[in-house]
Amino acid sequence: MACATEKQIALLAKLKIPAIPTTRVACSRLIGYILNGNYTVGDTVGERVQIVHDYWSRWCGVRIRHKEHGREGVVVMPFARSKQDVQRINAHIKDARKLSPFVLQVKWDSGAVATTTIPFVERLS
Repeated sequence: MACATEKQIALLAKLKIPAIPTTRVACSRLIGYILNGNYTVGDTVGERVQIVHDYWSRWCGVRIRHKEHGREGVVVMPFARSKQDVQRINAHIKDARKLSPFVLQVKWDSGAVATTTIPFVERLS
């Protein structure tokens, strides 16, 4: 995976994002959400920056358990959904604005790192 670029890091630092993603894709998705939205919540750049801050403070470093398979792990950080992801999901539900703009990147206790959706986890800490 390609590392985040200096330009991406500088922009996210300027926006005071508390934990900047380390990969180019994660940074690109986050910047895309902040600047253009992803058909979920946040009508302006300022609103979306505040949403990012809220999600980061709510989820980064939190210990969770997956409700379906019981695995436990720690949230590395939220990962922004792309507009295409939201459009695909929206084809099956009535209102994409009910979707979280993010999924969670989790380091499971097994050592695996993967994403999961917020409705499928419970907070342990």
